[in-house]
Amino acid sequence: FFFFKDTATTEIYTEQIVGSVRCVQETGVHGEVSIKITDLHNKRWELPEEEPFPNDQGREVYTGATDYNIELQEQPFSVRIVRESNGEILFDTSNSVFTYSDKYIEVQTIVPARKIFGLGERNYQMLLQNGIYTVNPIGLAKLENATGNGNEYGYHPMYLFQEVQSQIYSIILFRSSNPMDATIEEMEDYEDYKSINFKVVGGIIHFRCFFGNDQYPDTALKRYHEYLGRWNLPPFWSFGWHQSRWGYTSLEKFKEVYRKYDEYQIPIDTLWSDLDYMVHYIDFEIDEVEFNPKEFREFLEESKLNWVPIVDAGIDVSNTTGYLEGVKQDVFIRSSLYDDYLIGTVWPKQATFVDWFHPNATNYWKEMLAMMREKVPFNGIWVDMNEPTLFCDGECPNGGLNGTERPPSEDPYEADVPYRPGNVKLDFMTLSPYARHYNNITNLDVRSAFGHMMTKATFDYLIDAGFAQPFVLTRANFYGTGKYGNHWTGDNWANWTWMRLTVPNTMAMNLVGIPFVGGDICGFEYNTTSELCSRWTQLGVLYPFARNHNTFNGLSQEPYALDDQVLQTNLNSIRLRYSLLKYYYSLFAMNKGTGTIFKPLSFVFPTDEETYQFKPMNEQIMIGDYIMAVPILYEGEVSAKAYFPASDWYSYSNGSKVHSRKEGGTYKIVYNYLPDIVSLFVREGGLILRQDTKNVTRCFHLKKNFEIVAALRNERSRMKASGAILGIDNYSLTPETFKMCNENDCMVQIDLYIHSRQKDTIYVQFKKASRV
Repeated sequence: FFFFKDTATTEIYTEQIVGSVRCVQETGVHGEVSIKITDLHNKRWELPEEEPFPNDQGREVYTGATDYNIELQEQPFSVRIVRESNGEILFDTSNSVFTYSDKYIEVQTIVPARKIFGLGERNYQMLLQNGIYTVNPIGLAKLENATGNGNEYGYHPMYLFQEVQSQIYSIILFRSSNPMDATIEEMEDYEDYKSINFKVVGGIIHFRCFFGNDQYPDTALKRYHEYLGRWNLPPFWSFGWHQSRWGYTSLEKFKEVYRKYDEYQIPIDTLWSDLDYMVHYIDFEIDEVEFNPKEFREFLEESKLNWVPIVDAGIDVSNTTGYLEGVKQDVFIRSSLYDDYLIGTVWPKQATFVDWFHPNATNYWKEMLAMMREKVPFNGIWVDMNEPTLFCDGECPNGGLNGTERPPSEDPYEADVPYRPGNVKLDFMTLSPYARHYNNITNLDVRSAFGHMMTKATFDYLIDAGFAQPFVLTRANFYGTGKYGNHWTGDNWANWTWMRLTVPNTMAMNLVGIPFVGGDICGFEYNTTSELCSRWTQLGVLYPFARNHNTFNGLSQEPYALDDQVLQTNLNSIRLRYSLLKYYYSLFAMNKGTGTIFKPLSFVFPTDEETYQFKPMNEQIMIGDYIMAVPILYEGEVSAKAYFPASDWYSYSNGSKVHSRKEGGTYKIVYNYLPDIVSLFVREGGLILRQDTKNVTRCFHLKKNFEIVAALRNERSRMKASGAILGIDNYSLTPETFKMCNENDCMVQIDLYIHSRQKDTIYVQFKKASRV
């Protein structure tokens, strides 16, 4: 289709407006809709529809009926999608601004919803309020206030919404990689509708629509995650407890942490290294004085601990192997201001950055990681500062290579940018937007994908090294990163506000397809307290990824480091996690790379309006569909007012019935005293499998015996509870076992019945489970 844009009222930007556009509409898998609007006469940057980015390769084309109509209007140009069954407008760009120019795009659409989620990574509540949401990764920890520039490390230009009339959930992705602002506003002509106005610097307009067909968010989310390539299943050991700190400056300090954990019999599976193990913060260079490789290998073998070191994005430009080999293979991003590699300041002072679009980049990265692993065998990799983040803007001044004088840090090209998302310079604490990649790709168009491509290259190395389930933890992320890596919520602060915000932040990352995520337990920046660390540990053992981590100049906050209350809370809470470890892992395996695990109540009870209120949505947690957690998130409190949706609910700790379906949905006071575990409740119909943790200090110590916790649901002539578990002996999957379970399914469903006429007899049925 060919259409022409009416530009009579466009006065936002003085450059020439694109006069002719091409609009291509396609229907894909599950009736998904793709609407791509490009410049008819000039080639523009488009995110490739191939690996490592989301694409339709190998996906079946949908040929069935759909419940929507697509209307394209030529003059003035607009796209409108209407749900056929009820006339609900799902997407509509008519009667709103539409600007298409070389470096500036503005497009607005109607959203038939009061409930909108998504749009980037941010420390904020789950439901998005009216305001401006920047989608542009910046390596700074911050709190969102819906006025722009609140985005942190991830790039996720998608939104999930609940349709007003049908209450069906749907998703729309703005398939871009360019910086943008998304503004949510009320619609004057539609009382229950809102609008989202996108202002994008460069690229094209490409919307992917995933229209749901029921009232459960996970139905649409599963389709979206399947399009992203499905999220990865991390190795079993990564579900265990992790201890980290910036400040473990020697192998002897590692050994001391290990001795203390062993002395108090605290379960732990992994020790992490921040920058301390490096020589002068240089990637791939292990400090062999403080971390003697031979002794390090012996320690890891004896302790049976996993080791995960950090690797930063910036490659030191001194006479090191990482730099010299990179120059040899010409794999670094080039400056737009002079004929050389771009140089920025970061931990090793001057550094340059891998151009992941270069055909040699992945092999270079594999060679460097292999060189490092020959010295000490790591079990996973932590990639950081990969937004990428600099300690200057654009390109850092002076002190260039070979004594070359560097230009001033102010990039003269910055003035050529017509719009700044979040009202922040596009090179703020990052690379110049006009740095050059292979094939003359401009950094403005692809910076948001830097961390994603770094994660993919790291994942590929671990596959080549023989890991059945590679473990990569990344700070920067992009839509589709969950296929290759996992995430933590970044440099949080040791206070109650930041602890509370890890709940909706972790839920939101589940939404965008990166479910194995968690915040730094007890807080990274500043000093924690006994009460804060105790409550945070109660909460943190529920995160999919559970790691205690803090900064070099903060108080030590290992489980044994503060006082007896913290120690006992850690012992109780970490043992709780290990008792449920195989069940938690099985929830991930059961979903086969799609859907949410750590989620709000509303995702399980979508028609209960009370679950959308602030506290039930942001301060209560569903683990799967049957376990509800009510953590204490406020200083000095020993109780929380918790909402119980209409269902029978039972205490996980003692089995007592705490709420009846007959009561409907009501609030109740839940008490919790330290050093107890967090308050957990099991919903009717749920069957939970837990294990004894006596003498368990590693995940491989867990035996094959399970205890069943069944919350029976009345079903006329019987009572029933159901659950599932991964039915294999060894959860540390070999490549062969992992392949077998992926192809043939290793899940076992367990159904427990009590018939009304045989109340003294319990029937337990085992069968092959159907994955979600």
